[in-house]
Amino acid sequence: MYVTALRVLTCVAVVAAVWAGQPALDAADIGSALVKSHIHLPVRRGSEWIVQLPKGSHAASITDGPTSSDLFVCTLVKSAVYHVDLATNSTHMIYQDTSSDPLPINGCTFDKKHSAIWASGSISGVARVIYLQPGITSSASSSSYAVKDVVDVQVVKGERCRPMQPCSYLLNEIAVGDSHVFITDSFRPQLYALPRDLAAYYSQQQPLPVPVVSLPLGPAFQCVGPCMAPLSEKGNGVAVVDNSTLLLSHWGRGSMFRVALDGLAVKSVTEVQLPNVNGGKVWADGFSMVGGGSRSAFLGNNFGSNVLRLDFSQDYSSATVGCVIQPAIYSVPTRVALQAGLVWVANSHYLRCVPTLMDCSKQTYEVVGVNASLAC
Repeated sequence: MYVTALRVLTCVAVVAAVWAGQPALDAADIGSALVKSHIHLPVRRGSEWIVQLPKGSHAASITDGPTSSDLFVCTLVKSAVYHVDLATNSTHMIYQDTSSDPLPINGCTFDKKHSAIWASGSISGVARVIYLQPGITSSASSSSYAVKDVVDVQVVKGERCRPMQPCSYLLNEIAVGDSHVFITDSFRPQLYALPRDLAAYYSQQQPLPVPVVSLPLGPAFQCVGPCMAPLSEKGNGVAVVDNSTLLLSHWGRGSMFRVALDGLAVKSVTEVQLPNVNGGKVWADGFSMVGGGSRSAFLGNNFGSNVLRLDFSQDYSSATVGCVIQPAIYSVPTRVALQAGLVWVANSHYLRCVPTLMDCSKQTYEVVGVNASLAC
């Protein structure tokens, strides 16, 4: 999601159009009876679970973990990672960048093979890998996980972008494949591929000298019309279907894309158009595939403040919206994670507070889990 003033100004114009054709931000559409009040974590309200995070933390992304009771929440402003243990109803900060120039974590995903959290560093151009190990659980204040090591990879080279200055790149979401990790760039029509196993590149040098492959997505991926090129987002969410197929969400175009690969070369890029939802375009953010042989995915429609279940065709060349999940507590949901039979989102609250332009230290942030079988 948004980290630069340039990106925010682009959104101001977009939001005006959204408000003209979309329901009010927190208007209940699927019958949520949630009463907003001070809550502890996690709290269940009917078909919803709410995990309250510290004020001002800004939950930018969410991912599953090694077990069915684990969630990890990555935050933009505090550059922190929280572990949510659904089995013990507890949440702990397991990592925070306390340096003078903390990495803004925009997207994150869990790598089960290496027990690591891959995090994209937004306008820093850096990807960070946070390796975990079992934590000490002798007290109620201890998490099941602790940080073992942290390494950085320079994905985009060049002068680092700064707030209030134009940026030519923005690392957004991230997905783990069999041998490579893929990261979207929301300002450039391309993907980046990094080796998943970094052991061969370990050195005292930081960032690690890791080969990064840029995958151009071509003119089909450019913004057109209401996409407001070149300021608007391009690639946002990403998922690995198999060794030769990726799916991407395109925020500006309001559609999905199927990317066919031959190794690390792009063979074809095909747009998968989505219908309007609630009378307006889809603001396609992060998404998660259902898996288990299913060709469905849950997509965050951020400015629509809902989550869409997308049902893809056999070859992923088309998709239909099978369900719209829209409880009242959704507030510009970004990435989606699937865990413990629930659909989880991170509420960014971007229509209430923009961290780069406003003091959001008193803004509440939370992640929300919804039982899709009940909502749909």
